[in-house]
Parts: sequence; structure tokens; C-alpha cells
Amino acid sequence: MSREAITGQSALPAAGTPLWLAADGRPIGCHEKIRVLDENFRELRQMLVDALEDGVLMGADEGHLRACFARLAGEVPLAFAPGSLSSGR
Repeated sequence: MSREAITGQSALPAAGTPLWLAADGRPIGCHEKIRVLDENFRELRQMLVDALEDGVLMGADEGHLRACFARLAGEVPLAFAPGSLSSGR
């Protein structure tokens, strides 16, 4: 379910972070969990900006870099089984 369907807002609000959803599709309500997820998102975004800019400055193709970063995100392994540590809420 999208942020728009739940709240009437876009997936990325003005602050630039997504609406974080639990495995059951409902929004995560714990403020501390949201704070950590938002912080991680912002840090990862800045790392990607830095890596993209470095690559382009070194002559790499922007589209190729973006594709490589997207592929990397899809390949990152999860060190535990989903749901094995907590309810996710």
C-alpha cells in the first residue's frame, strides 16, 4: 500500500524520507524506529550522492553508475530471516 493510499501524501514527504511500512503493510508507528530509519536513509542518500559525483567526475557514465547502485541495493543480503528478531512494529 502506498503512502498516498494511507495518508493522501506522496511516498517522499517534504523531509525526503519514505513512509516506513511494516511487513504487514501498515505504517511503523514507533517514533524511535522511524527516527533510526530516517537517519539511515539520509546517511545512505548522502553516500550515494558522494559516490555518484565521484564517479561522474572520474569519467564514469551516470546512467551506468545509477544502474550499478540500484543492482547493489537489490543484492544486499539480509543476515537473518525476516520476522525472526521482532514483530517489526
